[in-house]
Amino acid sequence: MAKIMKANPALYVLREPTPKSYQLYSSEPMEPYLSSRNYDELFSNQIIWFVDDTNVYRLTIHKAYEGNLTTKPINAAIFIFNPHIGQLFLKIIHISVCAEEKCFGQLAKWATDEEVAAFLRSFPFEERRTQIIVTRKAFSRLIIILKALHVNNDRAKMILKLDKTAIIEIHHTCPTLTNDEWIKVDVSWNDLILADYNKKNNVNVASLTQSELRDIILGMEISVASDQRRQIAEIEKQSKHTSQLSGTTTETVSKHGDRIITATTINEIRCVVLTPQWSTRESVHLPNILPQPEYLKDMKPLHWIHTQLDELPQLSSQDITTHAKIMNDHASWDREKTIVITCSFTSGPASLKAYKLTPAGYDWGRSNTDRGNNPKGYAPSHYEEVPLSVSDRFLGFFMIPEQGSWNYNFMDVSRDADMKYDLILSSPKEFDDEIHRPSHFMNFSNEDNSDTFPADH
Repeated sequence: MAKIMKANPALYVLREPTPKSYQLYSSEPMEPYLSSRNYDELFSNQIIWFVDDTNVYRLTIHKAYEGNLTTKPINAAIFIFNPHIGQLFLKIIHISVCAEEKCFGQLAKWATDEEVAAFLRSFPFEERRTQIIVTRKAFSRLIIILKALHVNNDRAKMILKLDKTAIIEIHHTCPTLTNDEWIKVDVSWNDLILADYNKKNNVNVASLTQSELRDIILGMEISVASDQRRQIAEIEKQSKHTSQLSGTTTETVSKHGDRIITATTINEIRCVVLTPQWSTRESVHLPNILPQPEYLKDMKPLHWIHTQLDELPQLSSQDITTHAKIMNDHASWDREKTIVITCSFTSGPASLKAYKLTPAGYDWGRSNTDRGNNPKGYAPSHYEEVPLSVSDRFLGFFMIPEQGSWNYNFMDVSRDADMKYDLILSSPKEFDDEIHRPSHFMNFSNEDNSDTFPADH
């Protein structure tokens, strides 16, 4: 019915006024169980009763002559407790009520309903309750007593009678204790109840919240807390990976009136390093050694950028291999935080995309030796696209090799994967600057200074 109403709202609209027009209501109203959510209602102005029906269905088990076990019902009782004045009503149910009955569980509920209804009608109208909380326990100390006796009867009685000098008055079942002594007994009973829960569910009690502790003492059947925390941890981990831009943004103003905006989960680029490099149309080659100058001591690597002519719909296998090998060779490159940025110079504006390798992509890339366009094992699941934010201002600096040249495409002889170099603070030269191709400009100079001219015919 729930699925039908969800799929067709018209049925739900038709269903709602029908019971009201025919005055059809539930004949068995549901009473709430006592839990940490309705615990505050105990201290309202309403007259509330607590009904404990755990002792309505009681049996004795004995071994028959044939050797099998047989059960026999005995006298039962209903506890009705008024927390406002601490009054307890005890209604005895004779054994004859359960005679020749089969469904004892359902019979216990029916007997409880009949006895509570009859008992309620015996009160004046102004003293009748306005709410009943059906609970397997009662209230405050009575809850702890019943729960502790249920968990470990002998141990609970032993805790109650630890003081041998305590006096048990006539017609009393408990010793007469002071308030401080009762508090110590309550704490010991609480520890007994929680220790039993810990033993059954293998849960550290120290990791439970106050609401969970109260629910356990109130007798609620709650799920294992360790499973809940494991599921919460998985959800938090997923949200952390999927929402990279979510975080806390704080805006402050310096004494000069400048606005300072700080975001907790956004990494800002403060330095761009151009290392010696050479490339083809598909891949980029970088030195194996990455220097750590003094200016980069307090910074962490974020990404490397691959500029390309054509925009690809996916991260190429060459970029996956390059990025995986960089992370594998350098521990400072965090697998979860470092990314690859592709900058495509198309006919329109430049296009930027950011990618992060998955664990499967990292394992595949660091072991891949095929630099072709479609190597074996390459799959779209090796990477995932991540958000990228671009601002119109850059507050930072550039670092280039000390010799000034970073483009080694025109210097085949100087290329070396294990080359050593130092970095300096400076602005990078253009791609085709003369410092990147000294042999070209030397040829230009030789041609300009040549004294040989072609002969006229």
